[in-house]
Amino acid sequence: MRTRLVVAFVLLAALASGEDRKDLAPFDPFAEAAVGDWEVLLVKSGDKERYEEWTVTLVEDEKVTVRLGSGADARDLTFSRKTAPSIGELFPGNTFSGALLEVKWGAATLPLSGEEFRCQKARFRAPSGESKADGILYIAKTVKGAGVVSRSLDPGEKAGLVGHGTKDKTIWGKTLKEATEKK
Repeated sequence: MRTRLVVAFVLLAALASGEDRKDLAPFDPFAEAAVGDWEVLLVKSGDKERYEEWTVTLVEDEKVTVRLGSGADARDLTFSRKTAPSIGELFPGNTFSGALLEVKWGAATLPLSGEEFRCQKARFRAPSGESKADGILYIAKTVKGAGVVSRSLDPGEKAGLVGHGTKDKTIWGKTLKEATEKK
């Protein structure tokens, strides 16, 4: 009887800690964040395109503040440095109407413009009103900002990495300014 109670307690502790949550990323992209880390994604939805910039603005012991966007449309998001973000948190602006379904994580390599990003890939179904959207998320430990390399919801939007870096340098790709300059 005592063994059963201990096992039950361990299982309840695991549930309470979120260890069974498949919607959490397998690592925390903000664990080693520094002020000024950034990434830029190109987001496509139908025939519309926009850039999405993630910039780390504050790093504290337990949390990180990230500015999403720039100018009047910017908003601050807060993430834990102790717990990995959920898939939903890495899809800002999308409000899933319930828990994600059929979440499966695995290792993947995603080639972009001559660079191969070693990622963790999630496939999932997201409740959205009366229907469900199929989603894919690629995240990489080596990408600054939120770690997002690519994400998509079908039907809906697709986003891909344009560039990332630190406050001092571009590690890969283009800054928002470089990506939006007229040629």
